[in-house]
Amino acid sequence: MYIDYEYYKCKCYVKLSEDDFPEYLFNATQAIDNITRYRVKVLGLNKFPDWIQEQFKQALCAQIDYYCEFGLELSLAGNTADSFTVGKVSVSSGSNKGDESLICPKVITLLECTGLLDRSVATLDHFQVGY
Repeated sequence: MYIDYEYYKCKCYVKLSEDDFPEYLFNATQAIDNITRYRVKVLGLNKFPDWIQEQFKQALCAQIDYYCEFGLELSLAGNTADSFTVGKVSVSSGSNKGDESLICPKVITLLECTGLLDRSVATLDHFQVGY
């Protein structure tokens, strides 16, 4: 677990109950671990410089807020339903929900300067530096 409820609450993000927090944290952690190619999960957050640790934690909070805003089903279905039909009855929310990305745009902004979003693959090429 990268953050706890107290850290989340301290950052003055969306008000989420302590009871709901673990479910949102679990889904947000999965999303962030996925886009960072599990680097933090494998190495451990404490292996990174303090500023990267803070960026990572803030990104996690932002993803939790994103799920609070657009619904946790976004992590499961990829988007939220703005209409549905059952038999002859059709219901539409009239909102623009449905065009959301799976990842909060703020998460990308917070993590892109850390190098954690790098999608390159390590090779044993002698021209590649840093392996």
